Amino acid sequence: MRRAKHDKNPLPFETCLDHCDSWTAERFGIDQSQLCGDHCFTENRSDYRTRLIEVGTFEFADFTRENSIPGLPPIVLSAQFDRARQIDLSELGECVAAKYWRIGGIRSVDSDLVGSFRVKQDVRSFQTILVHGEGKDSKQEALWHACRRPGYFAAMRSLKDAIFVAPNFSVYTDRTQCQFHQRYNLARSIRFAALLNAMELPVIPSIASAGRSDIYRLSEWLLRQGQRVTHLAVNSQMRGNALGQNLADIREIERASGGSWHWLFFGPCRAEQFASVFEVIPSSRASFVTSAVFQKLGAREDLYGGKQWDVSQEDILRLLVSQIQTEYNEALKGAIPRRRRRSA
Repeated sequence: MRRAKHDKNPLPFETCLDHCDSWTAERFGIDQSQLCGDHCFTENRSDYRTRLIEVGTFEFADFTRENSIPGLPPIVLSAQFDRARQIDLSELGECVAAKYWRIGGIRSVDSDLVGSFRVKQDVRSFQTILVHGEGKDSKQEALWHACRRPGYFAAMRSLKDAIFVAPNFSVYTDRTQCQFHQRYNLARSIRFAALLNAMELPVIPSIASAGRSDIYRLSEWLLRQGQRVTHLAVNSQMRGNALGQNLADIREIERASGGSWHWLFFGPCRAEQFASVFEVIPSSRASFVTSAVFQKLGAREDLYGGKQWDVSQEDILRLLVSQIQTEYNEALKGAIPRRRRRSA
């Protein structure tokens, strides 16, 4: 048992060494060198043996059903639906993104409430809803705990014309996470996707990697899935070294497997970010989900920080959508602009 550091009133927390006894290590093929000792990245007191049994195995779960994903537009805007009720959602295009926890009834397993989301939020009949879990770790953990309730995935079937993106349980590309947690989080991200697939719901698996062994395990899993997996989502680290590592992993996964997939990225809104992706993946195989529009809308700013006090929300929304589209088009042309200054 260890104590959390740098805390006025530290509470004891358990490391994976505290729970990975010989039975667990033998069952799941874990080497002692893969475990945390003096400190543990996840400072909690969870019983990891129980957690591993919940996942079933460290091996990646296979899809058992066909999995057809409708075509995704290049840019998908993630709406904050508490604000979205005040605007015309048709401005967001043919596909609009929503986080799992924005959809009432998913965590409480209330099929009627899930089914009423589209009407209550005035999502148009021509719009597909892309449901995703990008956000704080605590939100994603809540989804994992909720999914053990009977009827959880069945309730999601009440949301019509939806595509689900499995939560991307944190895998850190800076190597700060031990292999025990790494393998556990990778396995449950894919298992969440496999459970959605078993309910015949269209689902995009979320993947991440923090080492070559992860890449080859993912490549082998993708080859087994064949045409049941055509799209993959990666986490939201879209800047600097993190983006470069994500793209290097994608390149290696496609090289090792000999396959190609449509990739879904979270977070980008600037030309240089789009352009970095296009250096590795053709634009025809990349889509981008961004919440920047609604973040800026709430602050009454344009994409570059210029204040928009004297215009309506609808006009700010149209301006933001236009600015992001311009950034995307400039990346397609290879014309990366100098970063704009804030307007007064």
